[in-house]
Parts: sequence; C-alpha cells; structure tokens
Amino acid sequence: MKNTLNLTVKYPTFETIARNDPDNLESRFQWFQLYKDTDLDYLKNCVFIDEAGFHISMKNNWAWSEKGTQAIVKT
Repeated sequence: MKNTLNLTVKYPTFETIARNDPDNLESRFQWFQLYKDTDLDYLKNCVFIDEAGFHISMKNNWAWSEKGTQAIVKT
C-alpha cells in the first residue's frame, strides 16, 4: 500500500464534530438556563461520570493518510 497508493501509517489527530456543533451548544445553553435559578447545588447534589477513559479505549491508535499529510479522524 505504501508504494502503490502513496499512503503511510501515522498516529492520528482526533477532531470532534459534535462538541462545538451550533445545535449542541444551543442545547447546552438551554439546559443551563433551565437549571441556573434552581436550588441545584453541584457540590452536594450532583454526580458527574467521566466517560473519557471509555472512549479513549475504543479509538484506533493508527490511521492511513497520504504521504506528507496529517492523519485527521473526525469523531
């Protein structure tokens, strides 16, 4: 593949699509507006679950890209 298709294996750069999507940002803002004036105390009444370790374990550590270009994976 290296010679015929001019591809190389590289460590990819991951770019999230949904994180900064305008619709997603708007839904986050609406959620904030809903709960900002309530008695919700983030230090006492909330549990936050970090899923970063789960997602990191599922990604592929290598990607193909053309020679001389960065391997970018959109997630």
